[in-house]
Amino acid sequence: MTVDFTGDSPRAWVMLTYGETGDRQSDLFDVQTQRFSDKDWRQAAFTEEAIAADPDLTEITVSST
Repeated sequence: MTVDFTGDSPRAWVMLTYGETGDRQSDLFDVQTQRFSDKDWRQAAFTEEAIAADPDLTEITVSST
């Protein structure tokens, strides 16, 4: 992860360096390595607005009752 604190809110870019799976036959095995090689880091959402705007956002409420 790399973070920039120079603006009004933090901006961060992330990379899952060890990949998605340990299965060498999987199509996901080297995806993250290729993204790292391509310098294709994913920007992380830090603000409430950016988090809410994520089309893949899923909210789960956990209750002990």
